[in-house]
This record gives sequence, C-alpha cells and structure tokens, in this order.
Amino acid sequence: VDVAPEGTEYPFVVFQFVHSAPVDNNSVERIMNDELWLVRSVGMGNSYTGLEPIANLIENILHKATGDGVIGAVQEEEFRYSEFENGVHYKHIGHYYRIFTQ
Repeated sequence: VDVAPEGTEYPFVVFQFVHSAPVDNNSVERIMNDELWLVRSVGMGNSYTGLEPIANLIENILHKATGDGVIGAVQEEEFRYSEFENGVHYKHIGHYYRIFTQ
C-alpha cells in the first residue's frame, strides 16, 4: 500500500488509499463505506506502452468486482503522469476506483 518495498523490480503496481466516507440510511445507521483508492502501475523509461496492459488487467479485475466485505467497485478517472528523478524517467498510469465496503 502507498509505496513499493525498496528493491521492487519495475514495472510494479501500487494501491493507495485516498479517502473513505460512511453511507448512512435515513435513520443514520451505517449501510456501507464509500472508499476511493488510487491504483497505478509504475515503470521506468519514456513510454507508457508497457504499462497500458497492466492498467487494463487491473481494470478487468477491479471494475464491477465484488467479494468478501466488498459490495462493488467502479472504475472512475484515468490518469497518467511522468516524473524525472536522479536522471531516471518514471511513468505512472492508472485509475481511481470507488469501492463500496461493509
């Protein structure tokens, strides 16, 4: 979660918790939690090409997914960004996912 362990090989995937809000009914009883997660693949180099299949695989797994404690998941915004640090180019590609949990 948040960052990859030191020494992780590229490309890798990072899950980052953004925020959570309770969803209550009219009696103010908790129905579920509305969570927002950022899921991104990270690679080295000047191209997103190698990261796109990873982002697509994550989308196929998470979008509309359900499971133990998970009511549903919905892909929201896509993002891409680059950074240059210590002479190395890094690319990030991923999506925000809204995940409803109990």
